[in-house]
Amino acid sequence: MMNTVEPFTETDIKQLFKRSYNALCAVDPMPTCLVKDCLDVLMNPTTNIANNSLSLGVLPRYNMPITVVTAAKLCAIWHI
Repeated sequence: MMNTVEPFTETDIKQLFKRSYNALCAVDPMPTCLVKDCLDVLMNPTTNIANNSLSLGVLPRYNMPITVVTAAKLCAIWHI
């Protein structure tokens, strides 16, 4: 079991998004290619959200069906 987690850097988040496949599905309506096109604007807030989630131990809850997604996308979105 891990006791500490190193915070993400903007470079970490950028690499996760760049490695993600360009895809779109009904439960994730924001196309990955659009996110990639907006990386410069999204890096700071996304990194802050990821690090706050890790430090607080809080992940958002949604009332939606569970869907199988790629590990890279999970790491990028839920910061696991």
